[in-house]
Amino acid sequence: LTQLVQDLRSVGPVDGNELFMELTDVSLDAQMEDLRRLMDGPLSLAGFQTTWRSTPVVVRADVTRLRQAALALLENVRMHATPGPVTVEVVSDGAMGLLRITDGGPGIDADLAEHIFQIFQRGPTAAKGSGLGLAVVRGVAEAHGGHAVWRANPAGGSIFELALPLTSTTSGGNNSGL
Repeated sequence: LTQLVQDLRSVGPVDGNELFMELTDVSLDAQMEDLRRLMDGPLSLAGFQTTWRSTPVVVRADVTRLRQAALALLENVRMHATPGPVTVEVVSDGAMGLLRITDGGPGIDADLAEHIFQIFQRGPTAAKGSGLGLAVVRGVAEAHGGHAVWRANPAGGSIFELALPLTSTTSGGNNSGL
C-alpha cells in the first residue's frame, strides 16, 4: 500500500506539471552500477541472467526520480518478463542518455503497447502490480525533458528505454561496452 501511494504521488504531480525535482549533473552509469548491486540478486533469484553494459553518460536529473524510474523498469522485467537473458545498457545517442532494458519475452500485445505508459495499464500476466510503474517511468522522463519508449525486441520480448537529456559536458556518440 505504501508503494502504491508513493507511485500515485509521483504520477499525479507529473500530469499536472507539479513534480518537484532537484536537478543536478548525474552520472547515469554510476547510478546503474548502484542499481546493479541492488537488483542483481532479485533478478537472478527470479531466473534472469542479466548482462550490464555501460559507458560514461552524464544527464541533468533528479537522482531520486531517476532511481525511481530505473527501479520501476527493472521491477517490470522481474515481474512480467519470461525468465532468461536480460540486457541493461547505459548509452548515449548524442542528445540523450539512455537506459535501455531488453528482455526475451513474452513481449507486449500490440493493443496494449500503445497504452503501456498510461496509468493503471496492465498486461494479462499473472504477476501482481498496480499498473503505475510504467506511468511513473513516463512521467519522470517527461518531467526531465526526456521520454520513455517501448518497442518489440526483434528476437522476441521487449525493449524499454528511458531517455534523459545529456548535460552540455557529456560528449555525444553511440557507445556501448562494458
